[in-house]
Amino acid sequence: MNRKAFAGIFWGVLVIALGVILCGNAMNIWDINLFFPGWWTMFIILPCLYWVFTSGPDFGNVMGLIVGVVLLLSHTKTLGEYISWKLIFPIIIVFIGVSIIVSAIRSEWARKNGPVAGKTSFAQQNYNYNGKPFDGGVFKCSFGEMKIDLSGAIINQTKPFIVHCSFGSVQVFVPHNVSVELKGDVSFGDFKTECNTSEVGIPLSIEASCSFGEVKVIEK
Repeated sequence: MNRKAFAGIFWGVLVIALGVILCGNAMNIWDINLFFPGWWTMFIILPCLYWVFTSGPDFGNVMGLIVGVVLLLSHTKTLGEYISWKLIFPIIIVFIGVSIIVSAIRSEWARKNGPVAGKTSFAQQNYNYNGKPFDGGVFKCSFGEMKIDLSGAIINQTKPFIVHCSFGSVQVFVPHNVSVELKGDVSFGDFKTECNTSEVGIPLSIEASCSFGEVKVIEK
């Protein structure tokens, strides 16, 4: 199942569930309070859960999911006295430590093998393909900034070019002779294009998913 189909099913099921609950309340079949203690944490949990399934787990959506669950559990009667929002800070510290280690290992690999694809968390990362071949790849950015410069690249796409952005910003620079095909899933984010989207030019297909962040494609 592709990501767009899953997105439709995901949000469709949520809307149906909401409608069933409201109908049951109106017909006095049950009395479900939608504004339960900690209900607002659903605005954190649901988008992060959605991106875990559609884009795959990464630093941003997993941490957001954990933070949302911790906040929700802190509002329950049985676990509220044992779980506190104060746990969020230690969790963030642990995730930052893991991210630093992973980023260091990945940067060393990229230095030796070339930046075929990239990932950054709590940092700024630039990928410049000037004079280099580019055939696609997966790029992930969470709680950071990433720039992918293809303005001087030798573009011959043979595999998907996928950009995942959560709680961050990604800029993709493309040359003027490229015809960009854009496919995007946005949840509480922004997806902007300032480039050639006609059918004239070297084809380049970009699949972008954005949650609480921004993905921008710019002609350079």
